[in-house]
Amino acid sequence: MKNLEEEISKTLHSIDNIQRADPGPFFYTRLSAKMEVRPMPLRWYWKVAMVALLAFNVGSFVLIGNSNTEDTEDGLNDISSEYLYYVPDYELTFNEDML
Repeated sequence: MKNLEEEISKTLHSIDNIQRADPGPFFYTRLSAKMEVRPMPLRWYWKVAMVALLAFNVGSFVLIGNSNTEDTEDGLNDISSEYLYYVPDYELTFNEDML
């Protein structure tokens, strides 16, 4: 029990001789320089990569726009004949009798 009280007393008195920490000269100057926001330079290879990606996208849109597209009905008939499925050739009309 006495040993416990002695340890508690030592622990409480251990902070008696603590001094304030001195940051040293130029600490705030270095800290403010590190905190300053500087834009990261864009390297040349990133610029080349962005231009290549843009050119690829524009080229793909041009190729897709110029591709030969068949009529959707012809495409349906081709697909239906390939899979032996009959697609009727009539249009559904809206009748007022249906209401």
